[in-house]
Amino acid sequence: MVGGFFGEAGPVASFPGGRLPPDAPTRADIVVQPLSASQWRVCDRRLPDHDARSLLGFIEMKGGQYEVMELVHGFQWFYFGSLRAATDHFAAGSTETVGPTKKARAGE
Repeated sequence: MVGGFFGEAGPVASFPGGRLPPDAPTRADIVVQPLSASQWRVCDRRLPDHDARSLLGFIEMKGGQYEVMELVHGFQWFYFGSLRAATDHFAAGSTETVGPTKKARAGE
């Protein structure tokens, strides 16, 4: 694994309009913390662990694909063919998704 892929936590947040800010995390800023054999928490190491904005989302292996739950003013789901692609989704400039995208707002 490359630097910043697995390691100590330190995460980002929700931003207006559901878009990442110009200073969105790079691949090196992203930390993936295993929760189980098929679930991971995704954080931005630039913010302290106790800062809720550090949590970017979660990744879960489902049916041969990696489901990303992104936390941006509610929840958005995306699907990828690999853990690396799912993780890269959280990095600045990433726009690739695979399969249907489900969107839901908190409270709906």
